[in-house]
Amino acid sequence: MNAPDIGTTLLDYDIISEPFPLYAGTADAPSTTVHLVVSNGRGDTVYCREIIFSLPHGDLAQSLVDTTSGDGEASADGWSVKEIQKGADIVVPDGDYAHFVAKAPEGGAPVDASGITITLKNLTVSKQPGVARVEVRETATLDTGNWPDSPGFRPLTITKFPPPVIPVRAVSDFRADKLEVASGDPVCLTWDGPPPWCTRSCTPAVPRPRRIRRTPSPATSGAARSPGTRRSVCSTSPERRRTT
Repeated sequence: MNAPDIGTTLLDYDIISEPFPLYAGTADAPSTTVHLVVSNGRGDTVYCREIIFSLPHGDLAQSLVDTTSGDGEASADGWSVKEIQKGADIVVPDGDYAHFVAKAPEGGAPVDASGITITLKNLTVSKQPGVARVEVRETATLDTGNWPDSPGFRPLTITKFPPPVIPVRAVSDFRADKLEVASGDPVCLTWDGPPPWCTRSCTPAVPRPRRIRRTPSPATSGAARSPGTRRSVCSTSPERRRTT
């Protein structure tokens, strides 16, 4: 068996947000889910009692959430995940944090190569872009007869990007019913999005014939464009847009 460095965790950890990438919160942004992946790459069985995840709370760039509420669940049978309320008999770091504890069944359980995933749901992301540091405190051992006096510690960083002018979740699954369209033929475009967006269809108006005025030009100039040629597949008039 290879003992870990003093104060570090026996297990490996990673953090994944849903949606990804993670954007700083806005007034109308939906709640966020964070998956904390716990894995064992040591080759030895690790026995774990509990893992505490501390999410920085506030309105600063280094804050991850701006409220302390949330729900949790674990992928492994018997594990429980809950938010730590103030006054609970659990040692947590000082400062502004939303704390969650994942507890193993029967006071300790083996974590093998398959690992577990801790999911924290219904989180409200803070509104300042920046890098937040989630703190992990793990009570684990390689020998169930020798549990550590203090938990192992590991920080995890996650980046909150500035929200785009148009949210990336606003428009998705953009598609046309035809891949090739002749000039003047109708085409239906459909796209999806959350409220107040909806799935829409549009049909382009038939282009009006244009009169080409031909003037003498140097030999280096390009050929005149033929009538009816269009650069875009579809130009939509508001009166021709319909909601489905």
